[in-house]
Amino acid sequence: MPMSLSRWQAVSQSQFAWEREALDWLRNHLPDREPWHAWTNFEFIDEEGKVNEVDALVLTPAGLFLIKIKSRPGEVSGDAHTWLWVSDGRERACDNPLILANRKSKRLASLLRRQSSVFKAKCACPSSSR
Repeated sequence: MPMSLSRWQAVSQSQFAWEREALDWLRNHLPDREPWHAWTNFEFIDEEGKVNEVDALVLTPAGLFLIKIKSRPGEVSGDAHTWLWVSDGRERACDNPLILANRKSKRLASLLRRQSSVFKAKCACPSSSR
């Protein structure tokens, strides 16, 4: 049973079929109970005025998780800096998406820490030390 629409907030619909498919898979596999909630396909502006796109942000009992969706057939290998995809005999190198996702999560955590509602709730924001 998919996560209910009261917990799953699609801020906008993805224009990419592969991303919609991945988000459907995620929604179908997340629990439909408190405190679980998810927000998908949204943007935020960080302290430097940069626009940051987020594929999914999921609130769980363990914390808030920013999810970057990558979908490409084949085999992937790599290291902390570069990923190498091999598909149909072709190799394609790209930057490790974890680097950008980590940067976005730190920017979002910084933005959340400055919100008055966070101060009023006296809740802990995600750590930017990861």
